[in-house]
Amino acid sequence: MLLLLCPFMTIFGQQSDEFQPKWRLNISGGLAYMLSGTQDAENTMVDWGFSQSAAKDYYNDIKLGWQGNADVHYMLNTYLGIGVKYSYFKTKNSKTDSYGVSLPTISGYDNYFTADMKESVFVNYIGPSVYAQKFIDNKNKWKMTGLISVGYAHYKNDGSARRAFIRIPDTNSGELYPITTDPYYEVLEACFIGNTVGVTAGAGVEYLINKHLGIGFDISYLGAFYKKLKETNTNQEIDLDKSENVSRLDASLGIRAYF
Repeated sequence: MLLLLCPFMTIFGQQSDEFQPKWRLNISGGLAYMLSGTQDAENTMVDWGFSQSAAKDYYNDIKLGWQGNADVHYMLNTYLGIGVKYSYFKTKNSKTDSYGVSLPTISGYDNYFTADMKESVFVNYIGPSVYAQKFIDNKNKWKMTGLISVGYAHYKNDGSARRAFIRIPDTNSGELYPITTDPYYEVLEACFIGNTVGVTAGAGVEYLINKHLGIGFDISYLGAFYKKLKETNTNQEIDLDKSENVSRLDASLGIRAYF
């Protein structure tokens, strides 16, 4: 990656094409996978009432999400450009866990415990960037590309959790309904936001369809760690004992325009 960002390319000579674009625009997207550990979050779900397997499945699923990104660069020469990069990431999940419990029964009823949780995670990133490219064939159709950027990363986690004992009437209808006045009924809602300095770097391969249009695939990393979060419902700032890690790997497919 660092080699791509150095002016080493001059040893390869100049391109033969007369057209030398001054601007490069990339628009792409694909899958993303969060790299953070989830053991503490799983333990919190278990404390809330979920089974260990349900908590593990929940966080395994929420790690995988969708991302989109765009960047534009002014080409200083054939190989190196400076510009700005933006990326957006979103993932969400929901889970319900129910099971029978042993409680003093109310005549004619069985008792069940149910817990559900849902959560949406968003990360927006923007920052100045350096882009580099190197042609790898004689016809200047295929190129390797690289990008590095340091900028601003905004994080938002919006979620809710509910737990309650459910009474199942001993009737043919078998109707289920929550007892909202039951002392065991509880709802939590929270929205956390955070801001930090993020770093992103990636490398890829690109094919030029013509001198103005290309398609490409790249793998990139975004690193972002939050030591402080703000809960928006209470306007309370929280200093974290352990940084919130929302770092991720992205796999992107997209189009490139040159002009």
